[in-house]
Amino acid sequence: MTPPQSTGVPERDGVPGERAEHAMGPVTGAGAETARTAGCVCWRPAREFISPVPQVMLVRTGGEEPGRARAGRAARGRRADGAGDAWTWPVGATGAGETLPECAARYGSEAAGRQALLGVPLTAPASSAGEQPAQPVFWAARVARTGRRANASDDVRWVDAVEARDLLTDPHDLAPLDALLARVDEGTLDTRPVIVLRHARARPRDSWSRADGDRPLVSAGRRQALALAPLLCCWRPEHLLCSPWRRCTETLAPYAAASDTRVRVKGGLSEDGHARDPDKAARHLLKVLGRDDGSLICTHRKVLADLLPIVAALTDPQRPELAAAVPADDPYLAPAEALVLQVARIPGGGDDEVRVVSVEHHLPV
Repeated sequence: MTPPQSTGVPERDGVPGERAEHAMGPVTGAGAETARTAGCVCWRPAREFISPVPQVMLVRTGGEEPGRARAGRAARGRRADGAGDAWTWPVGATGAGETLPECAARYGSEAAGRQALLGVPLTAPASSAGEQPAQPVFWAARVARTGRRANASDDVRWVDAVEARDLLTDPHDLAPLDALLARVDEGTLDTRPVIVLRHARARPRDSWSRADGDRPLVSAGRRQALALAPLLCCWRPEHLLCSPWRRCTETLAPYAAASDTRVRVKGGLSEDGHARDPDKAARHLLKVLGRDDGSLICTHRKVLADLLPIVAALTDPQRPELAAAVPADDPYLAPAEALVLQVARIPGGGDDEVRVVSVEHHLPV
């Protein structure tokens, strides 16, 4: 599925908005002038009897081109000396109608033979204004344990993260490795995604005479919903909570179908339900933040006003840029905009103590 590509600056409530820079993750999607190359560092937990650091997946870039596309081959090229054993990360250029997270997950998945699920961003956030960064945007990623396994590339190698430093050919590849190892030291590499999603573009209130809960998506909103499906698959949230109102359920339906995931409707996430009991939506958010699997909440602009301060309060106090990246002003998120959080258990804390360790904003293309 290749959704129609949008152009121009992302709109907020139908009004073109100004581009903004967000901390700890690139703004991508319609109108975002960001780097168009992305990759991921796939990792798996350390085998403590061998090494205390995780293993990472490298991709060979030298030698003859195999029959299937090699992840990152076109983007990075051969070693200058022509030797065959040059190693890099799964990385490459975005395709038509593809966001940066989709690009990174695609290259990681092609190399691993199973879906690469994105975690924390590893590189400095791509600016949404000015010149495009010369280097790719990288995420940490875990390879899914379930699902159909495709043929993995023959030119991949899992190595100790310390050993990877000696094998990587391009000095620029050391930056994401260093960022990953820093996350290991902080205890913020092993995370799970929590996504707060505003519904896609809906029919204007002043042109709808029936119940507000029945107000549907417009054609542009339906295209946004279709384009959200592959974007959300980059994190593959499994626990989906949604307002029962039509514009929210229509927004989430394509992803739910693509991922074969059940949607749980919660009245407290609707505008009326939130007005009757303002604490209910907050309770839903706190519960999903404490879960061990990936979660998503799809709701309305008016509900976001009470949810996002909770997110900001749970960000790492040592990184004030994270709280600054959580929207504080109406309309908070554009239609179909996803606020992607990575959540980790606090080292030394109890089971219920969590911290938001990265904040990203993403729009579908």
